[in-house]
Amino acid sequence: MEIVVVGLGKIGSAITEYLVNDGHDLTVVDTQESVIENTINKLDIQGVVGNGTLVEILKEAGAETARICIATTPSDEVNLLICMIAKKLGSRHCIARVRNPNYSKQHIFMRDELGMSMMINPEYDAANEIARILSFPSAMKFETFAKGRFDIVEIKISEESKIAGMAIKNIFDDLKTNVVICAIQHGDEVIIPNGETIINAGDKINIAASHSQMVGFFRKLGILKSKSKNIMIIGGGRIAYHLTRQLVDMGAKVKIIEKDEKTCLLMSEAFPEATIINGDGTDHDLLVEEGIEDMDACVALTGIDEENIVLSMYADIKQVKKIVCKINRLSMVDIFDNVSNASIILPKNITADVISRYVRAKENSDGSAVRTLYRLVNGKIEALEFAVNNETSFTKKPISELELKDNMLMACIIRGNKTITPNGKSVIQVHDRVIVITTDKHITNLEDILRK
Repeated sequence: MEIVVVGLGKIGSAITEYLVNDGHDLTVVDTQESVIENTINKLDIQGVVGNGTLVEILKEAGAETARICIATTPSDEVNLLICMIAKKLGSRHCIARVRNPNYSKQHIFMRDELGMSMMINPEYDAANEIARILSFPSAMKFETFAKGRFDIVEIKISEESKIAGMAIKNIFDDLKTNVVICAIQHGDEVIIPNGETIINAGDKINIAASHSQMVGFFRKLGILKSKSKNIMIIGGGRIAYHLTRQLVDMGAKVKIIEKDEKTCLLMSEAFPEATIINGDGTDHDLLVEEGIEDMDACVALTGIDEENIVLSMYADIKQVKKIVCKINRLSMVDIFDNVSNASIILPKNITADVISRYVRAKENSDGSAVRTLYRLVNGKIEALEFAVNNETSFTKKPISELELKDNMLMACIIRGNKTITPNGKSVIQVHDRVIVITTDKHITNLEDILRK
């Protein structure tokens, strides 16, 4: 698919890398020649140096024939203008990175009148993910499918875990549970397991189930934690703003520590229900004074990765039940291996996932196209939700008769309000939603899971 990406900051670069790895034909545009040169040398794609609001620059980048144009410059207004010009030139779909919530409120008008296909807000998307994690703090990561009816969560297996050293097939018999263990990370090795696979202490596992089944499984493991209600947020930026809005609406008690006085005033006006502290969140004495030891959760959202990591480790020392840490560099993730109750948030990767999901859906919008996509285990495995819209080669046949590709697991079938854990006798029907776990990065249609 021909795609033009304008603006190669953190978000634009992450989106570009994701889409190139998915096999798309990309052309990138940026005003800085060094950025373009580094990107085209690294990813072996085409690049154009120039201002993306200029018609001749967009034409040179191929916007006239592009399937999708994505604008991710630092300016909302510039992104909207780029998309409008690209649409007039002939781009079929246009996506703008827009941070201002006032513009987001006008999405329907912009879609219908200006031809905007989608607006993305990295900070809002990151806040959504953090809110999900805080609603189910037993998990390191928590993703939902089928409008919340099905979950995939990640946990780390401790030495004391009931399932450490057990084969997967025995777990279900011993615990009388109906969940699917769909991925295991053992050190740098990542596998999609079978019934004979042994789970070891130190492994990170991804579990798929309906929410009620998941709660029951965690309760049997003795690791179920109640929803976080008293939450300390360190850093008062855009993510903190969107997150506080959600947490306040959920009835949580929120305390924000932010060293910029103007930001504190804005946050206190926006959220009179929250407690806003003007102070340095890296001051451990201040954190103790403000009650970090009594918090259900601590969320580190400063603009510096190293600060967030140190704050998270300090919160772990103070035995905070749940810790969420925002970082921008994937290389920092391994630092948290010994912090079992910590969840890592990478905003640029979350947004890249959103874009990848949209692009996959546009590749095949008629058949059983991708509806939801999440990358698990640092992007090494994908969880995809498909809607089965038509009769096809895999409907009306038991799964045991389907020749699935290697490293492919069918985790769930959603039929109406019913969640089905599939087995060899299960049959996929029209109007089902099917969730598949795979190491294949080029699945765009449910047909793609079958051997040709």
